[in-house]
Amino acid sequence: MFKKFSQDADVKDMARVKSSKARKILSSIKEQYTNLEEVIETLYPDKKTPVTIATTKDKTELLVREGVPIFFKPRDGPWVPTLKFLYTYPGAIPQKVTVDKGAIRFVLRGAAVACGGLKAATSILPDGLKVNDPVALYAEGKDLPLAVGIMAMSTEQIKAASKGFAIEQTHHLDDALWKHPEFD
Repeated sequence: MFKKFSQDADVKDMARVKSSKARKILSSIKEQYTNLEEVIETLYPDKKTPVTIATTKDKTELLVREGVPIFFKPRDGPWVPTLKFLYTYPGAIPQKVTVDKGAIRFVLRGAAVACGGLKAATSILPDGLKVNDPVALYAEGKDLPLAVGIMAMSTEQIKAASKGFAIEQTHHLDDALWKHPEFD
């Protein structure tokens, strides 16, 4: 999603949103990530704190805080924290999926995660994941995520499937959003 991304070429509009829309966005994030309620209250303590949304040409919305994107929302998808936000607030996404060592290089290139990469003995796939759930992708034996993605299949479907893509990767280490300096 963010393999090639720059503010000049990809951001169509960047504006401070009205307080009613800001409250709606922030309440949606709080509802989706109940463990982040205090963090969101700290980042946006009152109505006067500006909430800036950058909209890209492909209708992805980025929630920008002090020039740094902290959440993004693909068209009709859920709000997903950026990796920089996850590094600042580990555990923001409670759903953690661990891929085996063989999948790491593909994940770091932006590839979707296949069902086979989650069936290895060293992979960890939690039960109860549903389609469109945001997940943090971890490498085997690492404490910090290497990517974030959105479930394309549920846990039950992945366990039953022999092939196919299980997780649509949206943002990974060293992609253009990771490298992008602060927004203007």
